[in-house]
Amino acid sequence: MTTIGDSFAIVAILIGVGFTTWALFLAAALTFRTRAEMAQSRVASRPGQSFLLGLLVAGTLGFISVAMAANPVPPIKLLGMTGLFTLIAISALGGAGLSLHLSDRIRAMEPGLSVYSGLTRAAMLIVVAGFFPFVGWFLIAPVLFVTFLGVGVSVLVRRTQATFEVG
Repeated sequence: MTTIGDSFAIVAILIGVGFTTWALFLAAALTFRTRAEMAQSRVASRPGQSFLLGLLVAGTLGFISVAMAANPVPPIKLLGMTGLFTLIAISALGGAGLSLHLSDRIRAMEPGLSVYSGLTRAAMLIVVAGFFPFVGWFLIAPVLFVTFLGVGVSVLVRRTQATFEVG
């Protein structure tokens, strides 16, 4: 039997997850600007390849991490949880890339909007889309997570051009 307290707890958890996901996308976009811009170009140019790469990574490393996290031996459980948190952190970089991409589109529609304001709105749109009942929970959020994971992995593996200033 579910009491009203249980329902309130679930709603509070969902609100907390939503705000932390939104903040994670913003923090990744603002802190790792170069990598987030690389993720933005990857999201815009190769979303299908990013989804397939994310599916491969989530299917292998995600499965191994979940299996290790379910192990009762504490060091193995710790390694499994570390693997899961690493996958979430990598996908946050992909989410930052999509947030930047959507931010550019939002600012094109509303020219007076600041960069931060557009980024904030874009990140919130992504999070709210994942909260839509049934479609968001079982289609949008998993597809976005896997795509973000693929974008994040491809951006972290890609090398950047080194620039040297002489002077």
